[in-house]
Amino acid sequence: MAAALILAVGAAATPVRALPASPHWDHPGYDAEDTSFNPHETVITPATVGRLVKKWSVELRSEDSCSSLGDPIVADGRVFIADQLGISAYATGDGAKLWSHDWEGSSNHPPSMAVADGVLIAGYTDCESMSDPNSGLVGLDVRTGAELWNGVTAPVIGTMIVDKGVVVTAGRDIYDDTATVAVRLSDGKEAWRADGRLISGASADGVVTGTAESGTVAFDIATGATRWTVNRYLHTGTASPAGDVFYGPSDDGKHLEAVSAADGRVLWTAPDNDGVVATDGTRVYCSQDNGIVALDSRTGRQVWRSDLPAHGVLAATVAGGVVYAARVALDATTGRVLAGTPQLSYRVVVTGGVLYQEENGSLTAYTVRDEPRF
Repeated sequence: MAAALILAVGAAATPVRALPASPHWDHPGYDAEDTSFNPHETVITPATVGRLVKKWSVELRSEDSCSSLGDPIVADGRVFIADQLGISAYATGDGAKLWSHDWEGSSNHPPSMAVADGVLIAGYTDCESMSDPNSGLVGLDVRTGAELWNGVTAPVIGTMIVDKGVVVTAGRDIYDDTATVAVRLSDGKEAWRADGRLISGASADGVVTGTAESGTVAFDIATGATRWTVNRYLHTGTASPAGDVFYGPSDDGKHLEAVSAADGRVLWTAPDNDGVVATDGTRVYCSQDNGIVALDSRTGRQVWRSDLPAHGVLAATVAGGVVYAARVALDATTGRVLAGTPQLSYRVVVTGGVLYQEENGSLTAYTVRDEPRF
C-alpha cells in the first residue's frame, strides 16, 4: 500500500471549554449552510470598502511538496489557514503566529476546516499516491493546536460538514465506492455512517442531502435518520441562512433549483445559471457565463447582473452589503462595481471590520482607513 497520511498521535482527548463569542467566519462558507454570507459585518460596506488599507501580512510556511495553500477561517480571535506544512494559527489583531500543526505527509488539496465549540476540525486527503490516496480527520484545540482526537473518515474526503455536534465527511475511493461517515465533535468517535451514499456540501439547520439508488435522501445530521426521500436527483450545495431552503443546479444542469429543506419540493427554478456561489437570504448570487447575477430568493427572478473580468465566478463572499467575486467588489443591492479596493483574491473572508485573504503565499489582513479630519 502506498504511504498513508499519518496523523501524529497526541494525548487522550479532553473536554474543551467553549470560548467567548467574537467576530468569526468559522466555516469555509461562513456557516454550516455554506451561505458565504456574514450577516454581522457593519464596518466594511459599500461606503468604506474603497478605503481598505493593509493592517498586517505574514508569509506562510512553504516547502517543495504537492501540498497547496488554503483559504482562511476565523474564530476565537484567531485566523487559521492551511500552509504547505500543515495548519497555522495567527492572532487577528496583529498577525502574531500562535501555533502550527504539522502533517506527516502532504495534501493535494487544502484541508476542509471548520471551528465549533473550541475545536478546529481538519480533514485531509494525501497527495503522495494518486493511485491509493488516504484521508485523515483530526480535532485540534483552537487555543494551543494540541491534538484532541483522530476520527474515522470516508475513503477520500470530498465533502465535510460540521453542525449539531457532529462532523460528517463523504467521498469516493479509487474503486468508485462511496460512503458518508459522521463522527462526534466531542471525541471523534463514529456516530453513524451510510455506505454507498454521498452527501452534498451544506446543512440546512441539521438536514443534509445525499444520493440514493433512485434519487435523493435527506438525513438528520446528528443521527443519520432519514428525513425524506424524492425520486429525482438534487444537487444541494448551498442552503439559505434560515436553513429552510437548499439551492443547487438541476440534474440536467440547465436550471438552478430552490428546494424545500422540509420535504424536497422544488419551490422555483431559474434558467441559465452555472451554480450558486452565495446567498444572503434576500438574494441568491450565481455564476453566469462571464459574470454574476443576483436572483430574488423568494421567486428566482433576476434582480441584477454584472459582467466581470474573469471566466466564471467560482466563489463569492457577501458581507456588509458588499459582494466580493472574481477579485471585484460589488454593491449587493445594485451590482455596481465598487472602485478603490486593494488587489483582491478570488476568495476573501470579511468579519469584525477586517478583510482576510491569501495572496502570493502570504496571509494578509486589511482594515478601513480613517477619514482625514480637518
